[in-house]
Amino acid sequence: MKYPFLLLLASLGLHAAVFEVKYSVSYWILGRIGTTHLRLETNNRHYRIHATAELEGVAALIARHHREHHTSEGVISSNGTLIPVQYDVNKTLDDYEDLKHYYFNRRQKRILLKEHIKHEKIARRFDLNTMHFVTEKYTKKNRSTRLLSFYCENDLLTLYFNSEHPLKNLEGGDSIFFKAVGARHGDVHVTRLKKKNRFAVKLDQDIFKSKDGILFIESDDEMYVKNALFKDVLLFGDLEIKREYLKRSP
Repeated sequence: MKYPFLLLLASLGLHAAVFEVKYSVSYWILGRIGTTHLRLETNNRHYRIHATAELEGVAALIARHHREHHTSEGVISSNGTLIPVQYDVNKTLDDYEDLKHYYFNRRQKRILLKEHIKHEKIARRFDLNTMHFVTEKYTKKNRSTRLLSFYCENDLLTLYFNSEHPLKNLEGGDSIFFKAVGARHGDVHVTRLKKKNRFAVKLDQDIFKSKDGILFIESDDEMYVKNALFKDVLLFGDLEIKREYLKRSP
């Protein structure tokens, strides 16, 4: 079982010094399985976005306490656009941690990824001294650095805060294509549905093994996400996301 960590948080516009939103996540007969929380802070011409999602109860046990924390930091342009400088993704499970740091170089039009993976392993061997099998735990670590094969102006957090204008201008049935760090190959596809304030979002990413891999979003009149739905997740049922609260301060 995986978790749609960022799309559940996505808001389609933002104009506040502090913005917080929290969603509950429910799945078929399991009921509530987790929460996701987003906070954006601005200070002069700088911003920071924190996004956290974690599972609860039986879902947490099944998914080995899967938890993710995403952070985007950068500057705010004169027209209010969020411009990321660094984007971090920290994914943890019971015995596994994957930490990714993305660095944007706008002068050279490239993005550097530094990744650090830690995996707790268990080895079983025969001890000749005791003539018994013994179990030992050890940590396998891997560090890597590489340039992404593409360049773009957004990460998955800033994309939804920067996409208000193009999305509002979409007619029902029309689609738009975005690039964002955090999606596989950077691909994000959004279609505005004919029903008011409804969108269909597809990432080139195996967030869920759903039938079509599409997240259906309902926004309020201010273009903040109210509810979302993944259809036929794991072929058993629908995953529903509902907003618990939205707070902002000037």
